[in-house]
Amino acid sequence: MKLLIKNQLFFLILALIFSIFLSNYTHSIFDKPAIRILKIATGGDEKNFEIDQDGIPKVFYPKLKEAFYNPVYISHKAIAFYENFKTSKKDSESVKSFIKYSIWLKNNLRIMSYGDLTYGIWEYHFAWPNYRLTPPWRSGMAQGAGIKVLHSAFEVTGDETFLVAAKYALTAFMIEVKNGGVTYKDSPDEWWFEEYAGGNNLESRVLNGAIYALIDIYEFWENTGNEDAKKIYNLGLNSIRKNLEKYDAGWWSYYDLTGTIATQKYHNVHIELLKRLYDITGETFFLKYNEKWSHYNTSYFIREFIRQRPDYHDLVILGLNFLCVLIIEYMVVGFYFSIKRIGARKL
Repeated sequence: MKLLIKNQLFFLILALIFSIFLSNYTHSIFDKPAIRILKIATGGDEKNFEIDQDGIPKVFYPKLKEAFYNPVYISHKAIAFYENFKTSKKDSESVKSFIKYSIWLKNNLRIMSYGDLTYGIWEYHFAWPNYRLTPPWRSGMAQGAGIKVLHSAFEVTGDETFLVAAKYALTAFMIEVKNGGVTYKDSPDEWWFEEYAGGNNLESRVLNGAIYALIDIYEFWENTGNEDAKKIYNLGLNSIRKNLEKYDAGWWSYYDLTGTIATQKYHNVHIELLKRLYDITGETFFLKYNEKWSHYNTSYFIREFIRQRPDYHDLVILGLNFLCVLIIEYMVVGFYFSIKRIGARKL
């Protein structure tokens, strides 16, 4: 009995060792299965979104067990329809969907005022515990993406109301987070655009969200010549330039300034965004970080389990690797004893 327990323990330890090694190569393969398992475990199902009666998607959040409108998601879907329409002018369904999503964004832009400024905000009406956000909260990334959609809708339709709404959404970058906007004014020359902005939120300063917003503002300035957009862009660029080194861990990039290490996906996004900033500005500063971060090759297990505390997604990926290795082990052992029995019979 003791020998059996020792053998079982040996197989388990061996499986764990191999699963740790394999996770460095299989984490991308098990990424989606792990997400599906977590959805089921948290009471969700396979669906990612629902469609309302007007054909607008609502993102399903398993932990909340409910679907909500997400302005960033709606904007990105709208831009995808717009790109399809641009590449194929005969794609009437894409342009219809694009206009429908654009109208939703225009109609759901909440017009507010602060001081002598009138601005527009897209609000999120669900909690986001990661950064202690309670509804309603805002997002600089949503503002930038929405501006891009509204300006594109103006180009397609010629309807001035889309352009007016885009300008209201742009003005939100002039308002600080504490006053209902999406910006941290660190100095008169440096403005940070907050992806997760709320009244009592954790100050996260997510890097990719700030850069996405910055690029969308730049494109609006480039396409319209809007002087406010030019000013906001330059102030945001100063802040990215000043703070970028804080996101360099020396072996990987940080997702935010709370110490969250970027996943492989977001590390790659950072690299791509820095190349985009280099293309826009011509500044070798951004190219230097692009090349530096491109050469970081820290393994998955060290990155997710040693350098930081793993989340449930990482644990499921490791568990799937462990299960696969354990099955292979028992198959090999079973095969070995089957060959041994056959040999004994022949003797």
